[in-house]
Amino acid sequence: MKTFHNHIPQGYSDSSLSESFNKWLPELFLRKSVFDKPDLDPSNKEMMSSYLERHLYLVSMNLRGGIGIVSDKKAPIRSGFLFDSIYKGWYLSVCKRLLGKRYNKKFNRQPFTVAFLDVEGTRYFSAPSTFQMPHIHSLMLVHPSSASRFELLSKSEQFTKINDTRISDIDIRQFRDDGRFIGPMMTYAAKFTRQTLTNGRPDKTWSAYPDVQSLHYPFYRVLDGEQNVQTA
Repeated sequence: MKTFHNHIPQGYSDSSLSESFNKWLPELFLRKSVFDKPDLDPSNKEMMSSYLERHLYLVSMNLRGGIGIVSDKKAPIRSGFLFDSIYKGWYLSVCKRLLGKRYNKKFNRQPFTVAFLDVEGTRYFSAPSTFQMPHIHSLMLVHPSSASRFELLSKSEQFTKINDTRISDIDIRQFRDDGRFIGPMMTYAAKFTRQTLTNGRPDKTWSAYPDVQSLHYPFYRVLDGEQNVQTA
């Protein structure tokens, strides 16, 4: 059964990856926005900007020093647990606060999120040679039905009260369009992932949530090519 990871862009080994990735990521979030609110017009930039300023967030999670450090730039980064344990644990706590105890029965209402590994020293066109000071940037698109509650809980710092000692702090910032639309936020969040893919490294540098099969999340079925999929 397919999951979100069956829909990543192709051509990771060629020089066009950076360009294709930069195009694919914003289009993915625009497509999800229209799926959640079908009356949106994706060709109307002002309309889309207004919607995304209410529903799109950049989350930055800093981790405690020493987690997953790799000193050899040729070695695969031991980063899977950063997503599968640390970030996913926090994401599920957000879903529980946002949607209540039965959040695991409400996949359709869970925030659509793509999370990316980053490390100290990453630049737009180059990745650092050593894996130091890991942190995670994620792009979180909140469903319209829970946008007001998410904003309220975020402003009251309910999502940044952390019980996991592996996390040092979390910063949540709502998207604000400075005239360049969502491109800068997307490229910032994914800069390390883009570079490791361009270099052909096998590391796990990103993940997506809800981490469920397409059967349980209608938007993934849309990516499968299924027609007339209902949002709820």
